[in-house]
Amino acid sequence: STPSQADDADDFGLLLPNVESSLMQSPIGSVSGYERKVKKVNDTPVVWSARWDSKSAQAAVLVSAQINSPWHLYSIDQPKGGPLPTKFEVSTIGGGTVALAGEIEADVAPKQKTSDVYNMQVFEHEGDVTWRIPVNVKSATQITVKVSALACESINGQCRPVRDSFTLDVASVAGSLMADSPTSDSQDLVAKDASKSELFRDDDYVVGWLGELVSSNIAPGEQTTLKFTAIPDPTFHVYEAATDASESKTNFVITDKAELKIGAPVTASEVISHQLAPSLPPVMYHEGRVEWSIPIKVPEDAKPGLHNIEGMVAYMACTENSCRRPKGFKFTASLSVGKEVNATPVKMETIKFADVLDTADETEWVDADVLPSELAQSMPPEFYLGGNSRSLDDATIAKLKEDQLSKPLPNSEDNDLATAPMIASKGGGGFGKWLVFAFLGGIILNAMPCVLPVIGLKVMSFVSQGGQDRKRIFTLNLAYAAGIAAVFALLAFLSIAFGFGWGEQFQYFSVRLGVTIALFAFALSYLEVWEIPVPGMASGGKSQELQSQEGHAGAFCKGIFTTFLATPCSGPLLGGVFAATLSMTGFQKACIFAALALGMSSPYLIIGARPELAKWLPKPGAWMNIFKQAMAFMFLGAVCYFFYQFSDENKLPVFITLIGVWFGCWLVGLVPIYADVKKRLAGWGAGIAAATAISVTAFSSLNAPATLNWVDYDELSLSRYQEDGKTVLVDFSAKWCVNCLVNLETAIDTEPTAELIEQLGVVSMYADWTNQDEHISEKLNELESNSIPLLAIYPADRPDEPIILRDLVTQSQ
Repeated sequence: STPSQADDADDFGLLLPNVESSLMQSPIGSVSGYERKVKKVNDTPVVWSARWDSKSAQAAVLVSAQINSPWHLYSIDQPKGGPLPTKFEVSTIGGGTVALAGEIEADVAPKQKTSDVYNMQVFEHEGDVTWRIPVNVKSATQITVKVSALACESINGQCRPVRDSFTLDVASVAGSLMADSPTSDSQDLVAKDASKSELFRDDDYVVGWLGELVSSNIAPGEQTTLKFTAIPDPTFHVYEAATDASESKTNFVITDKAELKIGAPVTASEVISHQLAPSLPPVMYHEGRVEWSIPIKVPEDAKPGLHNIEGMVAYMACTENSCRRPKGFKFTASLSVGKEVNATPVKMETIKFADVLDTADETEWVDADVLPSELAQSMPPEFYLGGNSRSLDDATIAKLKEDQLSKPLPNSEDNDLATAPMIASKGGGGFGKWLVFAFLGGIILNAMPCVLPVIGLKVMSFVSQGGQDRKRIFTLNLAYAAGIAAVFALLAFLSIAFGFGWGEQFQYFSVRLGVTIALFAFALSYLEVWEIPVPGMASGGKSQELQSQEGHAGAFCKGIFTTFLATPCSGPLLGGVFAATLSMTGFQKACIFAALALGMSSPYLIIGARPELAKWLPKPGAWMNIFKQAMAFMFLGAVCYFFYQFSDENKLPVFITLIGVWFGCWLVGLVPIYADVKKRLAGWGAGIAAATAISVTAFSSLNAPATLNWVDYDELSLSRYQEDGKTVLVDFSAKWCVNCLVNLETAIDTEPTAELIEQLGVVSMYADWTNQDEHISEKLNELESNSIPLLAIYPADRPDEPIILRDLVTQSQ
């Protein structure tokens, strides 16, 4: 399976998952002058999964492959000199050792065939197959299983390598199967009839989860435990438990108690307190693996039979410097009361984090009179205060440890004990430190690559301000700072109201496209293709007299544009600052953004207040025009940076859109900025209309899906389709062939043709000759043609007598 690219964008820091999962993407057929996706029989060759073999006396990993038709894989015993065999590699994470304990075996024998391509016997797997990998694990908590294979299509012989990897938690399989594997105390107490889940992981997220119901068959009046174990990847941690939708917590909520009584989650894991600032509450988290126990009591009058408990968990993984986006899952646990009923393992399924918090905020589910199990009762009571932290003084903690009280402390607002359990302090630093870092980070933002061209324009305005009075210089720079402050105020509002992260607006295609267009338009303005009609922003030679002085509106707009361009970058210091804001109040976040705005605008405020500081700048002259044009190329470099972020299918429409913007700016530039209003409005109207029309056409036409179900051409596939009694249509085309594109748009890749092809069961193949493919050249020679366009139709009843249509064709043909 292919990992979601969007998830990486969800990260608050530059973090990479330690679990690799990738598939090489299928080739994209090129037609109609742009990249058109060719529909495959099945574009995903294989879907991998891995789990422990829980039914064996020997520890083993089961790796399963769901091989989609018409693909196949080769066996692990494929002889050398032929296709690549399927290979497995096991290793450990964080220490310990793992080694193979026997032969790797597949549950289905491969099919043996004679390959004309390799001139030897090949061994192929099709459909579903599972390999059993016996292992000996010593002193390890996690192992990684990597798989690599070669997937080939049975239809046309196309092949591609496929690979995946999985992280498995050692403690999720019975400790007796491992050689000297570390297990927790709670692992030893798991009952033999526990309904255990397989390791649950939300795609490639950095936390895995195990769920198990200790003793899934119990009598009325008895008690059991529902356990959840969070297993974060190295360097990550998860937060302490809560049941009330608190922020920066691992929130548990039971939505269906199935007429049972359920207590709050408890854990024996130590809670670490990280004090980010004196005025902020500490961040409370667990290091490494953490297991929570939720006590469940069956009432005396409980109905016999199966009881399905349903609930949700919201969680988030962080390092000391950054955090991954919060996640959530819902679960179902089956408990049999009074009679033997086959209980199913705990099932977990991904849901939205916000849905969990909304439900937790509206649900009161904890039964205060349900105490933890024997395992939990051996802990000090401060560990089971309704799932929410409370602070105890040292004397109280010592007394609790000594007495090992069995009753929980009251979980009420009037409890005179201060708040948090036994915790280990992590230090932190004050809120003032983060304000200083934000201020310094704001200064550094002025040196970000995307910002430098606008700063260059600001430098030129300093030069032009040389002969002005101090008051005007100060107000112009104040207007520039106001533009900076306006953007930071908007970002602060989005962060406080919606949890919007720094630079998160660039996750949206429309924002990236808008910024790319604006940068390109600014570069064209610097190169005097057109002029921005705002005093101080227009800098073309045609109207130097009118634009010699910077206006307040221009200064304000520069401040907005400069700040917006700075947001794709965090720069030094800001990574830690934005990580710290995760646990700050709304007022504190506002202060952080205000410090950023002040830091970024401080150089201009200082120069505005002390204009003599700008005396080191050279006097106005011809150099300013050269400098301005040099800044245009920095803008173009920024355009390249944003252009790189577009997906492959959008790159050509974006490129054509920029050409349209160029044409529109050229039309605007034909009308001098000093012309009357009517002429300027006409020029702007024509330019905007032309650029918009070109852009809309580019995205509506060039991203249109293929009407026909195209299959890439190759001779082997053609022969196989003909052997199956299919009529085959082959379009020989290329992106550089204009007539080929016309044929596709007007006659071939159209709805009437598609309807007829579907009615007759015709296979449509696309032969892309853009890169002078030798096989296509040979086929053209066979058809007595050395040019394209050429359409060849091979009838099912006479495949050796193709119908040939050359050059331009019509829909009626």
